Amino acid sequence: MTKRLVLTAVAVGVLGGVALAQTPWGGDDDGFIPPNKTAASCENAIAKALAKAVVCVAKCHQARATGKIADEAGEESCETDVSNPASCKSKFNKTRDKELGLQSCPSCIDQTVMDQVFAQGEAFIDSTINGQVYCAQ
Repeated sequence: MTKRLVLTAVAVGVLGGVALAQTPWGGDDDGFIPPNKTAASCENAIAKALAKAVVCVAKCHQARATGKIADEAGEESCETDVSNPASCKSKFNKTRDKELGLQSCPSCIDQTVMDQVFAQGEAFIDSTINGQVYCAQ
């Protein structure tokens, strides 16, 4: 009987370890495949919100390029001013706050991480892409 209990404990430990192991995306992609539907739902919501935020920032740049936004202050209001409910950051924050309220996100995605994700996406468009797209002098 003791032998059976020990074997059962070992099997549960091994299988439990397999269930907890994270599967990397692989290739040139960082990160891990979500371990369950709950985590996937949160992570997908944040990824979708980031994609929308990047498009939103690009639209702010288009508006500046066509003169609909007159200056840098107007562009920043469009992109990151949380007091402007139409800003890209305000829209992103709606999803962020919803997901945080559901308390379904994995511990690796908290408000700080979500805010960093937005900041990195906005900085990528501002510093890397914008100069390549808007290059005429």
